[in-house]
Amino acid sequence: MKEEEGRQIIRKTFTKHYINIFLCICLIVLGGISGYFWINTQNNDLPEPIEFLDAVNENQYSKIDVQLLTEEFATLERDRYIYETKEPIDRFHFALDDNSIYVINLDKDEFKKFNEIVDYTYSSDENTKLPEKISIAGMPELISEDLMKMTVQKYREVFENYEYSDEEVINIIGKYYLNTKTTPNTKQYVYLGIGGVLILVGILVLIVRVILLIISKLSLRKLEKQFKLENLYIQMDSSTSQYYKRQKLMLTKDYLINFYPKIDIIKYDDISWIYVQKNRRQLILHLSDSIVVYNQSKKKYIIATTDCYGRKNKESFEEVLQELMTKAPKALIGFNQENKKAFRKLEEKTRV
Repeated sequence: MKEEEGRQIIRKTFTKHYINIFLCICLIVLGGISGYFWINTQNNDLPEPIEFLDAVNENQYSKIDVQLLTEEFATLERDRYIYETKEPIDRFHFALDDNSIYVINLDKDEFKKFNEIVDYTYSSDENTKLPEKISIAGMPELISEDLMKMTVQKYREVFENYEYSDEEVINIIGKYYLNTKTTPNTKQYVYLGIGGVLILVGILVLIVRVILLIISKLSLRKLEKQFKLENLYIQMDSSTSQYYKRQKLMLTKDYLINFYPKIDIIKYDDISWIYVQKNRRQLILHLSDSIVVYNQSKKKYIIATTDCYGRKNKESFEEVLQELMTKAPKALIGFNQENKKAFRKLEEKTRV
């Protein structure tokens, strides 16, 4: 290798750590900005709603002055059971004002406010007093094809009107229903969700990255205290050293130097066990291979993780494995019961 190339590799490794830490901080800042936007939207007053009859798209905050209201004629359910009954997430009703008939989505608590109007809607007593209208607002949402079919069918049953064609009923009802569970501000909760996720992910990854950076620095500092760091650099710059870019490691005369996910420096004399670990998804799909290395202190290192696809990847991985076994002749090789027992004996000797 070229002179001081070893130092450059280590420097680049630390630079990647700093970049990752910077990106984590950016994620946290973006999360904070997203949360700031959400807080601001919560302080905004809701706009004055327009008449639902005049709404022409899903972004117009609208209201209906409800004069009559039916019981729910359709519900959208989810797979959640409470006392063995399904809990609807959407309840659809017919609502009437002085102009037309509409479909609205009300939750159970909101529906209770209309008890007097619902009673009047189904009352056959001509002397029953007409209750005052109740204004309710929300956002228009497009009626799905399945809901529209049910709406047309229930319209005929509820209003006992079988003369109109499907198209005529749809023209009366319109293509939107009023979702009273949403407002212009409700849609801004996406800012809170995104912000929360960004902050959480940013903090977790930041903690991991800082720990990896500290461990990497400690690995070099340990050698520096032993006055061996300069010798390490000399070995890294030697023409006999082998740098494996795919596996993110280097094999020098005396050291295995791993650069990912942190810097680990292991003397060959300190290696007690080497074997290959096959990484699988859900215990079935073979995705990659790694080399597992144990030192005399029972510390485990997972190195040289390589995708198992591609001839060059396999050849490079095998070369690293063979070189490592050659440079650490005293180490146990392979994962089997015999080596597991031998490693346990080494552990017992270390304890003694």
